[in-house]
Amino acid sequence: MATVGPDMSRQWLWARCHNRFRHIPTVGPVTLGCRLQDIVTPPTLYDNAMAAVPTGSKSRPLRPGDSSPGSLLPRRRQLRPPGLQSLLPKVKGSSSPIVILHDVPKQPESQPSVRYKPKTTRIITRDLIRDLIIPQEKPQSCLIIEEKEYERIKESARALTEVERWNRLKTLGARQDAAFEALKKAQIEEQRKAELEDKRDLWRDVEEELQQEEQKLLQRATRMRLEQEEDMRELNALFLNAKCNMIRDKQVLEKQMIHKELAEEEKRLDKMMEVEREKGMKAQEELERQRKQELMRARQGIVKQMEQNAEERALRAEELYQEGQRQLERLEQMKREDRKAWEQKQERLKQIHADIKRFNVESQRLKDQQREQERLEDERVLEQQRQKAVRTAGS
Repeated sequence: MATVGPDMSRQWLWARCHNRFRHIPTVGPVTLGCRLQDIVTPPTLYDNAMAAVPTGSKSRPLRPGDSSPGSLLPRRRQLRPPGLQSLLPKVKGSSSPIVILHDVPKQPESQPSVRYKPKTTRIITRDLIRDLIIPQEKPQSCLIIEEKEYERIKESARALTEVERWNRLKTLGARQDAAFEALKKAQIEEQRKAELEDKRDLWRDVEEELQQEEQKLLQRATRMRLEQEEDMRELNALFLNAKCNMIRDKQVLEKQMIHKELAEEEKRLDKMMEVEREKGMKAQEELERQRKQELMRARQGIVKQMEQNAEERALRAEELYQEGQRQLERLEQMKREDRKAWEQKQERLKQIHADIKRFNVESQRLKDQQREQERLEDERVLEQQRQKAVRTAGS
């Protein structure tokens, strides 16, 4: 009677996994809503044939780096996502600007025994002979930078307005979001590649196991042609029944282990996604806080500017009011001066009129007095003429 080997359930599991995964044409990235048990197909005739594998077979030992047959979870590899390379800065050599200096002629190195002499030229004239040292002019060093670097320096030297600063903050937030999305896509792509590679390794191992199973099936078919007796058939039936019960128990246990591992993996993925989401929320909150601070500073600056403008307007209004008051005072002073001048002029006119009237009165008096004197003189003359006429008539 054949006994059940310890590798029987393992071989059956490899065969069943091959039967399940051969119906999947392509394997996409694992998402949170898709689990391995959702893509498992029901048992087929091939599964029933695999249940009749003879005992005594030995499974192939696991190679280093192979997946455990008791776990269908993909191996996790610490690889850098391909999309992440485009996000990281590529540094080749020094990151400082390129500086190219002209070749400057250097003086020969001084030796301890030979002293360096500069180049000279001899000038011979009628009076004397003299040697002049030829000066060595060092060319000006030139700094050469790229056009992009020059544009960046010129752009950074320009003072940004509030709108440009806000646009730059929005651009920075968009770039961070794009980098986060690219990193996320790269991680998903790398996970998908790792799963595909795990599936290829699994299929390769399953194919090797299937070749061994085919050889065993041929041997079993040969033995079955020889086992035609009733007792052997009953014994084989009992053996197959016991083996099926054991395989079923192992299958239930394996399924429970798979469910447990899948639940743990889903919890880990949920935790990773929650951590990434919290990081994104913190970054968004930091950007929002910076934006609010910028708006608050801008609002305070505007309020301060408005207060300064109001104070300046009040000062200008006060100055205008004071200037108006001074103008009014000057006008009142001018009016008072004009009034005083007019009164003085009127007084002078009155005085002049009084003087004229007095002069006229005096003139009239003098004229009357003169006429009186002339009348008296005429009367005296007439009296003298009358007396003379009387004397003449008496003689």
